Amino acid sequence: MNFHIQNESNSTLQTLQERYKSWFDYKLVETSPANMHKLNWIWEKYYEKDSIATRKVSELKIVELKMWCIQKIEAHTLTSRQFKDMKSVMNMLLDYAVELELIVVNPARSVRGISYKKFKPQKKKSVQEQVYVNDEESLLIDTALEGFRKTKNTAYLAVCLNCTLACRVGELVAIQLTDISSDTLHIQRQEIKNYELIEGVLHRHRYRIAYYTKSTDSDRYIPLTSISHRFLEMIIAANEEAGFHSEYLFLDNDGERMNNDVVNNVLRRLNRKINTIQKGNHSIRKTCLSNMNASKLLSDEELRTFAGHKEVSTTQRSYVFAVDTLDRRQDAYEQAICGRIKK
Repeated sequence: MNFHIQNESNSTLQTLQERYKSWFDYKLVETSPANMHKLNWIWEKYYEKDSIATRKVSELKIVELKMWCIQKIEAHTLTSRQFKDMKSVMNMLLDYAVELELIVVNPARSVRGISYKKFKPQKKKSVQEQVYVNDEESLLIDTALEGFRKTKNTAYLAVCLNCTLACRVGELVAIQLTDISSDTLHIQRQEIKNYELIEGVLHRHRYRIAYYTKSTDSDRYIPLTSISHRFLEMIIAANEEAGFHSEYLFLDNDGERMNNDVVNNVLRRLNRKINTIQKGNHSIRKTCLSNMNASKLLSDEELRTFAGHKEVSTTQRSYVFAVDTLDRRQDAYEQAICGRIKK
């Protein structure tokens, strides 16, 4: 995409609405189309038909923006996360105005101190909604293996394999045969949504492989276990039996690379069969990491690296849970609380 800045005559009188199109083109050069699609959705939902869009950029004041933000929080009953997403567009639009030297300081960056009481509380999922608890993971794998035997669909084996890898689903379907060694699996690419720009509008168009991971820390080598190797051998053998030849590990019925929708759909069917709450691939990821943590055989740093996170705190705060329900944890509480007292 070719991008150049138009002559900004009398530009300090321009509004957010008048600046939006050139900012959209500018931002599309430096960020992913998927992210730009999300930002455009936020613009259309919160800004496009709002009076703030017709305000002159040079006249926007901190107090006005703060009051506007509070009104939006109340009108849309926003959570803190939703508010941050909404405000990010204002931040970036006015950053752009600073870069163009239309204004000296971005007033949106100074909007802070909004009480947490203004936000809709973020619903916290129960442990049962986030991980496979008690015997659910074993039941999931057994049911997936049965599904594979009946259908020869390797998406069932993708579910089984990921119980030992804890990959993001986009990483899983981007695995190539050359990523596999005797000891490790190299995660170095991912599947992402593909977008096409048609007459200035981004349209979703299938998926594509990106030769990078979610972050630099996500490019990693995962140790392969004996069970991992067993599932890999089953997948490779199934592809050979079907006469498929591809650089990718997971293939659909036509021998083409499988996309994440296929794996997600299979997982939804499996959840129904084992009669559990609907859980996505991220629950498999969290369950695997929780089991690894519970073993107490691996350091926090090893767990972080396996997960592909930048910070240990991310792994421990959001990916580690007790995978047994409370009734099965009673002995653990008894030992933890009463163990020393009884002595």
